[in-house]
Amino acid sequence: MRRLNIFMVFLIVAYMVSIWNFILMPKYLITLGLKGLLISLVLISLALVLIVLEMESTKRTKYRMYEFFVKSSRTPGVALTLILFLTVVLTVTAYYSSMALVEALNLAREYIILFGILTLLISALLLLMAKGKTLEFISIVSVLFIIFFLAAVIFIRNEAAAQITNESSIIYLKSTIESLKSFNHPITFSSILQILLITFTSLGMGVGFYYILGSFMPEELNTKKIIVGVVILQILLSFAAALAVAYSLGFAHQSYRASFTNLSEAPEKSLNLYKPFNALLKYTTNATAPVRDSIRAVYTIPLVLRMGGVEGASEIVLLLMLSIYFAGLTTIILLIEMGGQAASEVLQLGRRRGIFAVTIISILLLSLMHVEPLKAILLEIPFSIILLMAGIEALPIITTSKAFGEGTKNLAGVIGVMLFLLGLLELYFIFTRGALYTKLGAIVGLIFLIPVVFNSFLLKTRR
Repeated sequence: MRRLNIFMVFLIVAYMVSIWNFILMPKYLITLGLKGLLISLVLISLALVLIVLEMESTKRTKYRMYEFFVKSSRTPGVALTLILFLTVVLTVTAYYSSMALVEALNLAREYIILFGILTLLISALLLLMAKGKTLEFISIVSVLFIIFFLAAVIFIRNEAAAQITNESSIIYLKSTIESLKSFNHPITFSSILQILLITFTSLGMGVGFYYILGSFMPEELNTKKIIVGVVILQILLSFAAALAVAYSLGFAHQSYRASFTNLSEAPEKSLNLYKPFNALLKYTTNATAPVRDSIRAVYTIPLVLRMGGVEGASEIVLLLMLSIYFAGLTTIILLIEMGGQAASEVLQLGRRRGIFAVTIISILLLSLMHVEPLKAILLEIPFSIILLMAGIEALPIITTSKAFGEGTKNLAGVIGVMLFLLGLLELYFIFTRGALYTKLGAIVGLIFLIPVVFNSFLLKTRR
């Protein structure tokens, strides 16, 4: 049983420590400093209440997720909405994880879709073949990506100390690191909403994982301690990622400046080095920059290190990008397993067919991301409705007929309503100030909520 408990810890680590901890969280730690961290901790504490209650709901009632939604909370519409949302999150995670693998291997970005499809197929195949060994596999990959990432950060730090000699570049580097410890950054309501979005995204809210996890979690496992421990690990890894961005910014400035002042260098090279420097500069100074721009900035780091002539660039890029890929891979495996379980219960497909259905749908969606506008829309879906999804995910706890007393259900209700209202406010900003693709992503995301609207009808059909 102790062995199972250890595997459960790795399972939660694999899900909660995702690519977004390395790609998006550092931006808010740098641009908002310790104020942003404190706000994030308050938001995390609210999310943790829902996470623990979700796990406890199925753990106490002994129901599987869909059984719980139908028999106890009487919210089958929420289950369908979570499955729809899960497939999009799976697709986006597969795409940007595969982008990290393509960068690690220094291949053209035309290979991203191919690598994404292969990643989905291999993950599904591993789930079907591994059976009882799935937890062992996830545990190994979880350990690998943490080791790779910490090694990459230490490596890039040592090389930065040895190679960044330009005074202006050192100033950029040091000021970015100092931003992590600063209390002087201005906080706006818009930046708070951004922190909220990224916090709930990095915790994996909105796809029903914690309901499924609770259905087979050992009774004696202390979920609260484990979740808190994983969140602390998340924060530490996010700070490490922020340091990697800071060192990359120093390298980017020095490489661009050296190329610009060297008259023998081709102007095209200076321009190609300026673009990633400018992207990283915006990443470290603009808290409300669009998600797409922030993702692009992080994926310019391999270009900065390679084109800038950094010693050990190949090793740094390989470790850094593989760690991001492994972080995504563990999440992908769990999302496919969750989606397969949910689909097998909702559609009565069985586990194998459920996994196959979720994988095929995600592959089809991933193929659409070859078209730039469709890729932008699919990326915006999770970030436009994540707060609504987190609020909706609290609904089964509020309406359940078992497991919790009125006080606990009222607490979940307050948090759920608050998140739902904030989600509506986020939609207001999107439709009044957002770009076209952001608006289209929000519209598609709202379509996913239709099953919740028709929840009463779905209850009648279940009878």
